Amino acid sequence: ANTIATGCPPTSDDLLKATRVAAELPSLMQNDREVGSYWRATFDREVGPFSKVWERTVAESEEVVRMASINPSNASGEARYAGIVDRLRLRETARRGSGLLTAVAAVGLTWCETQPEEALRIAANAIGTDTDTIATMAGAILGTTAQAEPPVEVLDAALFRSEADRLAEIAEGKQPPSHRYPDLLNWSAPRTRADALTHSKSGGLHVLGLGPAKALSEPMASRQKDFDWQWLRLGIGQTLLIKRRKMLVRDVTISEQALPTTHDAALQKPGTRPEQEMASGSKSLDLQRAVDYVRKHRDDDQMVGKALRRVVSEGSIGEIAAFMASLIQILRQPGKQSDPSTADDHKT
Repeated sequence: ANTIATGCPPTSDDLLKATRVAAELPSLMQNDREVGSYWRATFDREVGPFSKVWERTVAESEEVVRMASINPSNASGEARYAGIVDRLRLRETARRGSGLLTAVAAVGLTWCETQPEEALRIAANAIGTDTDTIATMAGAILGTTAQAEPPVEVLDAALFRSEADRLAEIAEGKQPPSHRYPDLLNWSAPRTRADALTHSKSGGLHVLGLGPAKALSEPMASRQKDFDWQWLRLGIGQTLLIKRRKMLVRDVTISEQALPTTHDAALQKPGTRPEQEMASGSKSLDLQRAVDYVRKHRDDDQMVGKALRRVVSEGSIGEIAAFMASLIQILRQPGKQSDPSTADDHKT
């Protein structure tokens, strides 16, 4: 956000300030019911004290930032970036792809070269490093500071702009429409990547999980005799080069949908999630009640499944993760734990 506001890439001081803010994460987590009570407890049990692990991570982050920021100002951008690569040992197999090192290297590249096209060239030519990831991240940072459009048309640029607007609305507390992904409780993923493209009931192209699509090219033969490649555009505006079978299956359960002409038209407001019955009869999700319910009925698979479906249907990603951690812990406990007062629940 500061980069967008100032028009300048983040400095090393900005990164060090961010690590100091990050150092407060354990205390912030402790004040959150879901993360502090469920997720952190699971982490502590399986890995060790989170606060200690996080303290080491913050210290490592500060050291990496300081190493990256040592750079001679009179050298070329390429030479300065090469110095960062060497100091962070980015070509070592064990360090290539490290989330921390890659992120710092990407920011460091913006200190070495401020022109987006040249920075991307430098990153791409640093053979042996995580070239594509660093180039992408550095390009994203420099793209927010650029005063001009990219020199060539960017694929799916309209989609990127629309998504940027949608994320900005979310940041303002609004609830903009979004693509409706399938309910994982009722949806089976394709067996292989080549099975993702099908024909709908009326013959149109359909990508499972992503919706209707329009062909942008004819199928192109691949070296594998059973498969082709084809360029498509999804209803949400995304372009795909998809692996497909030569003969597509027609899925009669998929009804034909009209392809919108713009990304905005493709975004549909999510419908109301189906309410799932639980013993309490509550119309809103109470995570602790769901955990207590599973603990009470842990020996009844139907009851446990009912609680799981309710949480997945109505809960946030954090609530689902917290519930799953508690569910695993409950089910791993030896012996039956059914509450004697609920014995009548299982009588016919």
